[in-house]
Amino acid sequence: IDMANIRTCGKCGIPESDGSAVYSTECRHALLCLPCGRALVQSASTCASCSAPLKNLLKEYPLRAPWSHKEFSVGKFPCSVS
Repeated sequence: IDMANIRTCGKCGIPESDGSAVYSTECRHALLCLPCGRALVQSASTCASCSAPLKNLLKEYPLRAPWSHKEFSVGKFPCSVS
């Protein structure tokens, strides 16, 4: 496991490598695990950075380009949290 690139939930700190997926807010200011993201969406919270309402989460799919050591996120899809 490449420890430098492990993403964690911005609320509870659970790492993605523990089998939990990472989701981003629609404004992409936060990465969250599904339980934390669901709780924030259901409580009608807003983004701490831009105050946008949290209505959906986007599932993040990490991809490492073979020509680069940089990790990219691709295939973001809206995810229902109800």
